[in-house]
Amino acid sequence: MVGTAPLKATAPGAVDSDPAVSAADRVLIMPSNRNYLRVPAWGLILCAAMLSGCVGSMTPGKMQTVQTESTEPRAGNVYLVRGFIGLFSFGIDRLTVKINEAGIRAHVFQEDQYKTLGRTIAKAYRSAQDPEPLILIGHSLGADAVIKIARELQKEGIVVDVIVTLDPTRPPKLPGNVRICYNYYQPSIWDGTGILRGIALETDPGAAVQLHNFNIREERKDLLEWDTNHVNVDKNTKIHTEVIQRLLADHCPPREQWVAARARTVGTGGASPASPTATPQGR
Repeated sequence: MVGTAPLKATAPGAVDSDPAVSAADRVLIMPSNRNYLRVPAWGLILCAAMLSGCVGSMTPGKMQTVQTESTEPRAGNVYLVRGFIGLFSFGIDRLTVKINEAGIRAHVFQEDQYKTLGRTIAKAYRSAQDPEPLILIGHSLGADAVIKIARELQKEGIVVDVIVTLDPTRPPKLPGNVRICYNYYQPSIWDGTGILRGIALETDPGAAVQLHNFNIREERKDLLEWDTNHVNVDKNTKIHTEVIQRLLADHCPPREQWVAARARTVGTGGASPASPTATPQGR
């Protein structure tokens, strides 16, 4: 969580030389009479987002929704994690609704719930036989959080079939228990601050993760909307559409197909059917 600091009056000539003025603060030094009023950049952005209606849900997710099976038309369970206290991640709630409408079971959680969510998933999946595909999706700090969850699940030997991240800010490396990851990110002027940015992901050394980093400011400009930025990338309808298409095409098969594959696996004594991990075509 970003800490708070009192506003500080700084002499005009001392702003650039003051080592206490962070890069994020220095961008938004505001004149006030003969002094300069230093306003934390994140504070102004928070106010602007609230005024513009870019605020999301702060309702915690229910841990009892975590389960290894579903009865939806498609196999799979998706757990989505909002960004910083949910303020900037209303789009994650919208994406949750869209995934459910596509026939895949999905539930959304707060970023500060990620440790409890990780423990709950571990408890449910630890001894599960043939669990349906496990999918984690997050935005901003929530993107960082789903990778942290995956790292905890690795300790239990639990496979994460798919991770989708939108603008991770300070993420750990992807562990080897993740089959495939789609990372949609965009560099910004805030890269040096570790906030309000998106960065490419990396994997643990030797991890056989199929990692796809999509820079939407460079090779994936087709996904940009006119106002796309870190605060609203989770609301980007083009990214929503692509994510759902990937889940439907490659990772969450129709129920009857999943049941048939499981029956064949049980009949031959083999391993549980894994979600496909097809390489994205043409990207």
